[in-house]
Amino acid sequence: MKYMRLFLDHIPFMAGVALLVCAAAIVGCSSSTSGEDTYAITGKITDSAGNPVSGVTVSLTGEATKSTTSDANGLYSISGLSDGNYVVTPSKSGGVFTPSSRSVLVNGDGVMDINFTISVFILKLNPVSASINGVGGSTQVAVVAEMAAGVISARFTIAFDPTLVQVTTIKTSGSGYLFTDDGANVIPGEASIDNTNGKVIIGVLGQKQGFTGANGDGILATITFTSKRTGSGTLVFVNDNELDLYIGIYDENAASGFKEMTAPTQNGTITVQ
Repeated sequence: MKYMRLFLDHIPFMAGVALLVCAAAIVGCSSSTSGEDTYAITGKITDSAGNPVSGVTVSLTGEATKSTTSDANGLYSISGLSDGNYVVTPSKSGGVFTPSSRSVLVNGDGVMDINFTISVFILKLNPVSASINGVGGSTQVAVVAEMAAGVISARFTIAFDPTLVQVTTIKTSGSGYLFTDDGANVIPGEASIDNTNGKVIIGVLGQKQGFTGANGDGILATITFTSKRTGSGTLVFVNDNELDLYIGIYDENAASGFKEMTAPTQNGTITVQ
């Protein structure tokens, strides 16, 4: 890897025996079967603070199709490559990468420092543990997007105990809201309340001229719950199928102008005292 140090001390030399050292981040590897030289593409995955990120799938397309995973130091290496044009694309659940992919030309040598930065987008509830004083009382729970990068739309489903609480209102824009604070008009694509079965479905879209998505932290929706009895229950992001939970991320290379991903979520609780 880039920071690998090779300590080759006291290596005996035997006539007729060639020593081949293949360090993927430093040199290419020579194929012993075809005689054709092969090389490696290497790089590092870090978060916005520069910390290494492991478990990122790095895929290669072009002259060859391969994939690997970043290690505990955020490093990856894809070796055994011949000369040609390739595209390197990282992916991780909930991750938004900068850049989203990189084109690489391998021409007689390995290619280093094909690096990427990941923002780990998450949907969570604020407060995580909500409470209501007395039957008939109300409280508001915000659905918050954290570490957004290029988000242009969101759709999510939240399940609750319909014997404990009911949803009375849904708000999707205002100060502190993700799209509003980025100067976009908020289009409420969906606001479905099912108090019988305990489910709310919310869809929002940010729109303005030249909009390339909202970034940072912000509220996507605020849900008002009204209590029906005392007790406690859960507020759970539902992800049973592809329509329950998805985020639209700006992608200029996509025909639609965006790509869809599933974001990690943090569930919550609600208590009526």
